[in-house]
Amino acid sequence: MKVDVAYKLNWSGDEVVKDMDEELMKSSMATANRIAIDAKSRIHNVSGRLAGTIRARAAKKEKWKPGAFVFAGDRTQGIYWHYFVEYGTYDKSAHPFMRPAVDKNFNFMRAESEHAAKRAINKKRRGQTIHSPNWGGAR
Repeated sequence: MKVDVAYKLNWSGDEVVKDMDEELMKSSMATANRIAIDAKSRIHNVSGRLAGTIRARAAKKEKWKPGAFVFAGDRTQGIYWHYFVEYGTYDKSAHPFMRPAVDKNFNFMRAESEHAAKRAINKKRRGQTIHSPNWGGAR
């Protein structure tokens, strides 16, 4: 009986972490874009300038710290009052737009991060070759 088995199991944890960083970065940006779109739709437009300043950006690339963030306002354009709209002032009521958008998409964020981690691990698993053309051999 001849058994021919070839294994390729020589991938390291650093490779998995690198792939996981990439997948989590993609999922973070997808979630941030979704939150930004939702936040824009929640703004009570008066002049329309605030909705145009809501953006999603990738966080600084640091090892093992993938992420993205959503922000509103632009001091260079003189739009700094997004906090006043979100939280209100002494005589103006609050019109939250960012927090409800984050709350609505929280479960999506968790699920997307979980899927990204699984994709990264399965990517390495699929890269393995476990080959056995004569498994069991001739009898």
